[in-house]
Amino acid sequence: MTAKRITCVCPRCRRSYRVLAKTKGRRARCRTCGMTFRVAEKIPPPPTEDDILDWLREEQDQDEAAAERPQDVCQGDCNETVTFAAS
Repeated sequence: MTAKRITCVCPRCRRSYRVLAKTKGRRARCRTCGMTFRVAEKIPPPPTEDDILDWLREEQDQDEAAAERPQDVCQGDCNETVTFAAS
């Protein structure tokens, strides 16, 4: 007997997934955009302008945080840490 599957959709990027029906109501993470959402059988409404702006701000914050972290750079025999400033 084959387990029943449902289709759920990421509310941020709209990627669809076929998942086991028993996962309905549980949390899932989108492989495309990384958003965590509840598995639901129905398709959620499209994102609003505020949703999109929040997503862009979140991405910008992540980019800025990554730019502030020191990165190890080693050329030849040297072993020094160089910090790159955000531009």
